[in-house]
Amino acid sequence: VTLINPAYTANEISKQLENSEADAVITNDAKYSVVMESFKLAKISSKSPIIVITDTTDVPTGSINFWDLVSDKVEEFRRMGGRTMINPESDTSVLPYSSGTTGLPKGVELTH
Repeated sequence: VTLINPAYTANEISKQLENSEADAVITNDAKYSVVMESFKLAKISSKSPIIVITDTTDVPTGSINFWDLVSDKVEEFRRMGGRTMINPESDTSVLPYSSGTTGLPKGVELTH
């Protein structure tokens, strides 16, 4: 998981997508067009799923509705007692990016 500053431009997002090697992007419908532009600028495949969080059932063609994706997983997670299959010593928990005050923002790996 890496977080993208919602104020970032498409160019800034494209650099983070390239650097983090993102497998998917979760965004809201208001930022969808910026995310799509960032894929055009990035040197990675635009075939990565784009998951859209929205208050409606309508999502842009080719994207996935977040609520459709997780609706059946919530109950499964509860049955597991809230446990997930992770290795806290080696799995990356989150990949936040620095502010980039001396250049482009850099990923900072945090484990569990």
